[in-house]
Amino acid sequence: MRFPSTGNTYGAAGIVMSAGDYDNGYYFELIRTDRISATDREKYTHELCFYVKYNDGTIRRIGPNGGKGIPLSIVAGIWYDLDIHFEWQSSTPTVSVMVNGVTRMSAVVPSGQDAGESIGGRYGFFTRGDSCAEFEYLYASTYSINDSFDQEGWFDRVHGGFQSSQYDREWTYGMKTNTKVKRSRTYKVQGRYGSRMMDEFGPVVHEIRQYDVTFESFPVIHSNLYISNDSQIVCPEYNSNPFGANFMLANTARINAVANGEDSLTYGVDNTVDQKLLVYGRLVKREDEQTVTVKNDAAVNRRGAVEIDISSEWVQSKTAATEIGDWITEHWGGGSDEVNITSIGNPLIQLGDLVAVQYPAKSMTYATHKYFVVGVENTYSGGLETAVTLRRAKL
Repeated sequence: MRFPSTGNTYGAAGIVMSAGDYDNGYYFELIRTDRISATDREKYTHELCFYVKYNDGTIRRIGPNGGKGIPLSIVAGIWYDLDIHFEWQSSTPTVSVMVNGVTRMSAVVPSGQDAGESIGGRYGFFTRGDSCAEFEYLYASTYSINDSFDQEGWFDRVHGGFQSSQYDREWTYGMKTNTKVKRSRTYKVQGRYGSRMMDEFGPVVHEIRQYDVTFESFPVIHSNLYISNDSQIVCPEYNSNPFGANFMLANTARINAVANGEDSLTYGVDNTVDQKLLVYGRLVKREDEQTVTVKNDAAVNRRGAVEIDISSEWVQSKTAATEIGDWITEHWGGGSDEVNITSIGNPLIQLGDLVAVQYPAKSMTYATHKYFVVGVENTYSGGLETAVTLRRAKL
């Protein structure tokens, strides 16, 4: 529901449940913020309120803040989802109210203050005073087991739909036991009955577009879709292969949504944003072989040039090659002691492992002497032996 900016603009409307012949019942109301005076807010009501109306027309406000309800920001031109959960607990009406998917208020009608009507009866929309309101749809369910919002089987606002078999199992049909008589004998049978009501008042038609993108320059290992305007646009389906992507976009807003480019609709012409829609991924790109040289001039001057060539098909970028060279010069460019050790066989040791040496005779401890394994050899002569060459790590 929403309050239009023009027309009868007092702005008080909502849902009534279990209404009787004299419009007695349980009323859940939203009021526009700019229509509540300071006096009304202090003595009577906030934007979200709940009250019981009796046969003689009197009302009793029930709920938080002494019955005044909950303060919210309710403005003209904005749609609000108002969800009510209403049940009887030990002959006492108990209610819970959500606005835009967030539980805002819970209340229990005190004993003896109910409207005099059992659960059921008439329900629907209402406006109060000099008010005009627009309603998009109204639904109701008699499903009585689920006693709170957003549990399994209810509307999933994250995924944007009803989950599993909830539509048939809970909303469209319910089960009840009927008694039948056949040849003077009674027996019971299970039957289905309609447990869901849905009425739409000018539903919004949402646009869905399909996109087919070809990766012309290079294939990819994987790809993903990025949408900056994710508050108004969702991607219900995305399929890709190394050479392209096929996906669908749906507008979930009640206004036009900008997917890519300057957006002056969402926040106004004075607060434009640049929306982005793009497919990104990891390219499979083959280029000519390149050579990167990394040198430590100070180390060359002190000790002379010690050159090493590294050629690997796994080094796939200039940046990666430079990082490897910088790592080597950082650890070994300034000189580093080397240790050769022969020990009991250990086939798990590999090149590049970081090990610590404990040798008190040379003041070597686990904490201060750490080494990279730069050479390893396993031999067998009456038993397995492992010989390793270690080079000091600067950590």
